Amino acid sequence: MNDTDMIAALEAQAKNTKYLIDRLNRALYGFTFDEIIKLLGGNHDGEQGRGKSDPRDAE
Repeated sequence: MNDTDMIAALEAQAKNTKYLIDRLNRALYGFTFDEIIKLLGGNHDGEQGRGKSDPRDAE
């Protein structure tokens, strides 16, 4: 198995793991992690959302 095949296998495993964790979180809490981040105003780039009172908005 070469590096490309190993990376593809790991990506597939990560996708499946995320799917299973999302199902578990939805069953337990009613939300997936991504949905909670969106509700709190975050984005998928890892940066938290900035509220209207954030001083960086005045720049």
